[in-house]
Amino acid sequence: MPQQLLDWSRAGPRRMLSGFRSAIDLHLEDILPAVSAELIIIHAEFDPLTTYAYAARLAADHHGRLLVAPGGSHSWPINDPDGFRRLLDELTR
Repeated sequence: MPQQLLDWSRAGPRRMLSGFRSAIDLHLEDILPAVSAELIIIHAEFDPLTTYAYAARLAADHHGRLLVAPGGSHSWPINDPDGFRRLLDELTR
């Protein structure tokens, strides 16, 4: 969270509002059917904003794969590059 606050303060109110509005207006359910690449949904284990059920449903409904980032929060992997690398390594197995 401290890293996010620092980034948000650098972005300023206008960009923050634009980012929040975009996140609210963007419905992944509407976009994913047009994606032809392999879909991998990564859900952080302790994400207070996006539920596991939602991430699992996105993966299942769009023939994707669901990976869980152990110990991660919503903004993972900002402060966990090693954990991110381990998760990416898992994708190549």
